[in-house]
Amino acid sequence: MLFALSNSQKDSLETLLKYYKIDPQQITAASKFLGIHIQNNLKWETHHNYLSSKLSSINYLLLRLHRVVNIETLKLAYFGLFQSLASYGIQFWGGEIWVLQSLFKQ
Repeated sequence: MLFALSNSQKDSLETLLKYYKIDPQQITAASKFLGIHIQNNLKWETHHNYLSSKLSSINYLLLRLHRVVNIETLKLAYFGLFQSLASYGIQFWGGEIWVLQSLFKQ
């Protein structure tokens, strides 16, 4: 994956692509690496959307589950499903605290 460059570095990017024989058509806007979706401009919207969808489904499952299981089993389900997914890769997000705030508001 190539990360976005400033306008002054666009010419050097084209030179690098030619040197390493990389087809510009193969450059993607986002990629998934070790379960973390990262965009070429180092933003987290793609990962945020993915997590929001997954955590919303898990939240619904926990809502339905709390009616049929005891609190200890519900805690196990929460930590095994929701918390583990929400906290995975958190150290890579850096200053993007808005991602966490919007995820845990659900």
